[in-house]
Amino acid sequence: MSKVQSNTIFIIIFLSILLVASRAVKPFAHEGKVITSFEGIPKTIGSWTSVDHEFDEDVKKALPGSSLLWRDYTDNDGNVVTVAIVYGTALGIFHQP
Repeated sequence: MSKVQSNTIFIIIFLSILLVASRAVKPFAHEGKVITSFEGIPKTIGSWTSVDHEFDEDVKKALPGSSLLWRDYTDNDGNVVTVAIVYGTALGIFHQP
């Protein structure tokens, strides 16, 4: 199997896992802000491991009612897949898809 096919299969599996995990995300309110637990999204998937990052303060200020997740997954070959999730009820600067 070629590297492109392997990466394509991983991405399809990864997105499927995220779809399932999205059902595990449980929002709750805290001082007017929707807080979301992202612990249902796995930090390791097979040989892929992850590192979480913090959004910069400008992004947090632009999205005050949102919960944010920024995670990089890396495999043994050094390939990286970045996942960023912005979850909230106030769209702010975003628009409906």
